[in-house]
Amino acid sequence: SIPAELGQLTALKKLNLSNNHVSGSIPQELVLLPNLENLYLSHNQLSGSIPAEWGQLSTLKILSVEENYFLMYLGDDTPKGWQMENYNKPLCKKSGRK
Repeated sequence: SIPAELGQLTALKKLNLSNNHVSGSIPQELVLLPNLENLYLSHNQLSGSIPAEWGQLSTLKILSVEENYFLMYLGDDTPKGWQMENYNKPLCKKSGRK
């Protein structure tokens, strides 16, 4: 799982946890990272929801979350209101649903 303590690294600009077999949900504390520019969480076993608050972070430019188990509507390319330059649409595994 992703340690909630990462939310205390307020100077963090880039976090890459892709391809690390990380499971569980995204801790809400990551939403508090005011300088986060690039976040790579792809190709893991993360579940739950992608925090909507990330859309309000003006610094977050790249969010890569594909190939996880997130619960979300898969029809949108970028959630409404998000300002990111590059948002990799989740190719979710739909949590076992078809």
